[in-house]
Amino acid sequence: MGMRVAIVLALPLLLAVGGCGDGGSSDPGAVGRTVPELDGTSWVATAVTEHGQPRALVAGSELRVEFADGNISIHAGCNGMGGSYTLDEEAELRAGTLSGTMMACDPPLMDQDHWLSDTVFASPLVASVDGDTLTLSREGLELVFTDKSVAAPDALLEGTAWELDGIRSGGTVSSVPAGTTTPTFSLAGDGTVTLHTGCNGGRATATVSGSTITFGPVMTTKMACADRAGRQTEAAVLAVLDGAVEWSITGKTLTLTKGDQGLVYRVAS
Repeated sequence: MGMRVAIVLALPLLLAVGGCGDGGSSDPGAVGRTVPELDGTSWVATAVTEHGQPRALVAGSELRVEFADGNISIHAGCNGMGGSYTLDEEAELRAGTLSGTMMACDPPLMDQDHWLSDTVFASPLVASVDGDTLTLSREGLELVFTDKSVAAPDALLEGTAWELDGIRSGGTVSSVPAGTTTPTFSLAGDGTVTLHTGCNGGRATATVSGSTITFGPVMTTKMACADRAGRQTEAAVLAVLDGAVEWSITGKTLTLTKGDQGLVYRVAS
């Protein structure tokens, strides 16, 4: 009888011990994870490790990630992409379907975009924040970011020389046509605008109020554009730099938007 009693008493104990793991994560590292608050933060990548080896970003490019209102935005020097994201109780970050602009870039930048959308953010990443550092990781991959305000403060609107990098029409951003003189734009502290359309130089005055720049009439030289691409580029520039225009700066990129048209400038190199 004593042996039977011992067996009967042991069974519930075994069941109770086994039940402690029900519904938990199979990942031992998930125990005790702190779930960071990512919404409202912006980051710049400072190190990437893949399969135990450092992975260099394309020369001259910068990987930025921003979280806002339940959405993630990713930019690495070519097309911006974004979508929804979730962060569960085990600090696993999951990005939804990513969509973005469709600007043609050099092949290395295009490949880098595909790597980000099809590999990096295609599977969950564990997120952790330590001060000004965000780490996104899973087996075989680790990305380390620094708070953007520390690593790469936004460029200033006034006093910065800008070069046109893209032309937006509707939801599509296209590159400046090859062979076209790069259009430029600058706004001085006194409101003087100096620009080049790709064909002609020009000047105007402008006032800034919040997120709006209001341009006065643009006066330009009267050189004929060399080709159709130049004429189209000049027309796109002058169509946006007219009257009230919305503006925003992210890192080294200035976006000017007027209705469904827009210009994307980068800090001149």
